[in-house]
Amino acid sequence: MNQVGFSGSTQLDPQLGGLLSEHGPARGARIVFIVFGVLSLAGAVLGFVQESVLGGVIGLGLAALFIGVERLLSKVRVRVFEHGIERRGPLGTKRIAWHVLRSYQLQIIDTTAVAAGSAGGVIGALLARAIVKAIKKDSALTPNTVALHAQDGTKIVLSANATGYKELLETLVPALSERIFPAARHAFESGSEVSFGKKLKLQRGVGVTFVGLFGKKHVLPLEQAASAVLEHTVLVIRRSDTNAVWQSVPAIHIENLGVLQKFVEMNGRRYDDRLPMAWTS
Repeated sequence: MNQVGFSGSTQLDPQLGGLLSEHGPARGARIVFIVFGVLSLAGAVLGFVQESVLGGVIGLGLAALFIGVERLLSKVRVRVFEHGIERRGPLGTKRIAWHVLRSYQLQIIDTTAVAAGSAGGVIGALLARAIVKAIKKDSALTPNTVALHAQDGTKIVLSANATGYKELLETLVPALSERIFPAARHAFESGSEVSFGKKLKLQRGVGVTFVGLFGKKHVLPLEQAASAVLEHTVLVIRRSDTNAVWQSVPAIHIENLGVLQKFVEMNGRRYDDRLPMAWTS
């Protein structure tokens, strides 16, 4: 990963401004496909030596497939500019200027728990539960992908195929929330409904609305929200009167998650454990 400071950068894009950082293709996945390609090629040679034409042809086909995938991955490049972002890939180049950014969405999968659960049956369930308990609640999972959506429908998906992916998200995701929040706050103050995906809405004078099963709506006044914290793969929203969980929503169903957290942080009311449990606002 090459980091380029804006103040010292000589690369200037006419539309997106100075280049801040550039992230080339990650080597991990590419190495795996190269290894499988070499093994497949060796299998093809062995097949022809043993006069197994079918085995040789299958080996050559697999080798071509693995090497082809590696070549596609080698074309991935992410460039972050002062006024936007660009992703180059095997299917072309996409760019989004920050002033036309509409939303971002995180896909977070707890691969450890999924692997444990795949064991199946009672043993799999117990193993998955043990792993979840062993992981601290405050431990953060790196999103598997981050999808950026522009107002004109352009979509850029960032993933670990780019070098320095985790470090990039640590600065990029908070910056996306800061960029989107002013427009969301203006809409909120004007009384318009602010959407955070199909599951969550926010409106002044109404509060946070969660759309559950069969379209049933659950409403929590914003001032009665104590916190909105991302715990592993879900956003947990707690009440300010009891600190009980009001709703747990998978992060994948939420757009602009950080913006919603900012609304709760600014307009909600923190839980005070010194007050009696029967107290309500």
